[in-house]
Amino acid sequence: MSDRVKVVGYAQRVFFNDGIEYRNFTDDLVGNQLVQGNDGINSISTFGNFVTRINNRGRASRLYSSKKYTQFYSLETLNLTETEAKSIINDNLTVKLNLDTTDLCNFAYFGSTREFVRVSLENIISNWPASLYVSPNRVNTSTSIVGDTVINYNFDYVTNSSTFEIPTNFIRNNFDINYLKNGLTIDSFNTENNLKNLTVNFLDYVIFVDDTEYKLINFSAATTEINDTIKVKVKGDPFTKYNSKKIEYHVKPKSILVEKFFNSLGSFENNLLNRLTSPKYSSTYDIKQETELGRIINTQKTVTWPVSDGYNIDFNTGEYLNYVNDLIDISNTKDELEANLIVRFLVAESISDFDTVATANTLVDEDSSQKINKTLKIYGREFDEIKKHIDGISYANRVSYDKKNNTPDQLVKYLARTLGWGLTNSILDTDLINNYEKLNPQTYAGYNRGLTAGEAELELWRRLILNSAFIWKSKGTRKAIEFFF
Repeated sequence: MSDRVKVVGYAQRVFFNDGIEYRNFTDDLVGNQLVQGNDGINSISTFGNFVTRINNRGRASRLYSSKKYTQFYSLETLNLTETEAKSIINDNLTVKLNLDTTDLCNFAYFGSTREFVRVSLENIISNWPASLYVSPNRVNTSTSIVGDTVINYNFDYVTNSSTFEIPTNFIRNNFDINYLKNGLTIDSFNTENNLKNLTVNFLDYVIFVDDTEYKLINFSAATTEINDTIKVKVKGDPFTKYNSKKIEYHVKPKSILVEKFFNSLGSFENNLLNRLTSPKYSSTYDIKQETELGRIINTQKTVTWPVSDGYNIDFNTGEYLNYVNDLIDISNTKDELEANLIVRFLVAESISDFDTVATANTLVDEDSSQKINKTLKIYGREFDEIKKHIDGISYANRVSYDKKNNTPDQLVKYLARTLGWGLTNSILDTDLINNYEKLNPQTYAGYNRGLTAGEAELELWRRLILNSAFIWKSKGTRKAIEFFF
C-alpha cells in the first residue's frame, strides 16, 4: 500500500516578506484568460469558470393576473326583506348570558320569583306566534261532528300551486287570530299583535302539515265564524297524497317569524320553552324544601308546558293549570327561603305591615293596594338585572357541555382564539335563513329538534375548547386524527 497522499485543490505554500502565509487554491478554479466577445471586437473576462455576459434584450414584460371578484350579494339575491335581514343580524349578534337555568335565584333574587314567573308566562302567551288549528273533529258543540277540513281542492301543475277552502266550523282559534273581513286583533290579554291579523298579513303565514310548510300566496277572509269558509292559495301540493280530506294541519306564521319570537325571549322564558328537551318545553328547577324537623332538603322538579294540538302552547286547559300550579309552588318556596330579599330583609317589616291590603270586606281599590310592596318588587327586579350581568362576567371564561354558567355563545369562538386556535368559518352557504333560521333534521337522541348551521358550528368550537388539552397532549398521534374525524 502506498504511503503517499495527494491533496487536490491546493498549490505550493507561499510566504511573504513579513512572514504571512498565503494559501492559494487550485489554479483551475479561477483563471486569467481574456477572450473576445461575440462581436469579435470587445473583450470579455471569463476568469476561468465565472462568466460575465451582456444582456441586450431589455426589460422582460409580464402580465400579472388578479383573481376574479366574488359574486355580489343583495337582499334580492339572498331572498330577504330588509326587516328580515335586520332581525337575523340582531338576533345573532346580541350577547345572551348562559346562566344555570335550574337555579331561579339567577333570575329573581332581590325581587319576587312569583311575580317574575307570572310576567314571563303572560309575555310568552301574548307574543306566541299562534296558529289556526284545523281539525276534522268539531268542538264546542253538544254532539261530536266529524267533517272534511279541505274543500274544493285543486292543484295546478303548471304554476305549482294549490287552491282550496277551509271550513270555519273546524277551526280552533284559541289565540284570537283574525281571519274575518271585519274582525279585531285583540287577544285574551288585551295586547295588540299585528301578526295575529291573518286577513292583512296572510303572506307571513304557511300551511303546516307533516312538518312541511307551504307558503300562502292568496287569501280570502271569511264573513262569519260559523258555516263559512276561508279560501286560500298556497305554493306546492300539500294534500294530493291524502286519500281522505279529514286532515289535521295548522295555518301558522312562517319559520323565520317563529324563530324571531324564540330569539326575542329572555333567558328564563327561553328555558320555559326549551326546544332541545324531550318532551319539548320541559324545564328543571332546584328546590330547597324544609322538613318538619327544620332540615333543608335539596331536590329537583321538572315541569313541561303542555301542547295539545302539536304546535300551539296551552293556556286554558287543565294540564296547563297543573303546570302553573307547579311553577307557583316552586316560586313560593324560593321566595320564602332564598329570594325576595328586598321585602324580606332589606326593608323594615313595619313598612310592609302598614301597607294597604285589599280584602273582600273593604272598599279599597285592588289596583291601589299593596303599593309599597309592588314598588319594592320593581326595585328588586332592577337589582336582579344588574346582578345577572355581574354573574355573567364571573363565568366569561368558563365552558362546559351542559352550558350552565358558561360564556355566551357569541363569545365562544373568541375564547378559542385566546387559547391559540386559528378561527375558521364552517358556514359557506350565503343563505342567511338556512344558516341561522332553518333547523336541520334531528340528530341527537336527547334533543327534540335539530340544530341550525350556526348552532352546530358553536357546538363544534365548544367541544374543541373542552378537548384542547387532550388534543395538545396527543398531537401527532393517531388518537388526535381519530378525534377530529
